[in-house]
Amino acid sequence: NTTVIPVDSVVCHGIAYRANDSLYSFNGSVPDQDTSVTVVSDMTSLAIGNGNGIQHIAQILYFPIRISSLELQRMTTQ
Repeated sequence: NTTVIPVDSVVCHGIAYRANDSLYSFNGSVPDQDTSVTVVSDMTSLAIGNGNGIQHIAQILYFPIRISSLELQRMTTQ
């Protein structure tokens, strides 16, 4: 899916994952689920952004456990 986002918009993205169980939510949407996920165990860094222009990140939250679909949806609601 492609979503066009106007300049200066505030958007909320959320990702929750574990092996064969990942979720993605955008602005409070019902999370999309993927049940074929391989988790990398030796990851040492995370790149954020696409390199096209200036981006402002207001907040990043990390949880050491997989949160539920409902929790992810609530956290991405503006």
